[in-house]
Amino acid sequence: MSLRLIVLRHELGWSQREASERTGVPYGVWQGMESDRETRGLDKHIAAISASTGYRRDWLMWGGAWGAPGGPDDGGGLAAGRVDTPE
Repeated sequence: MSLRLIVLRHELGWSQREASERTGVPYGVWQGMESDRETRGLDKHIAAISASTGYRRDWLMWGGAWGAPGGPDDGGGLAAGRVDTPE
């Protein structure tokens, strides 16, 4: 999961601090998730990230094929987990 959060953040051009502010996930929690530390309330934080970025919750948690909407199979970028693109 940590690598998917890093990919998401880099794709959106966000620092850890900006990702925290935009998703509502506390900064220390975001850092911990990217460092593979055990996170209390992980499901709640992933739901917040999904809701604010458009990335699928299941992809954020468990990964999966790159063929999802926005992925390389349909001409998109690295956003395999992306439901739509941000404005």
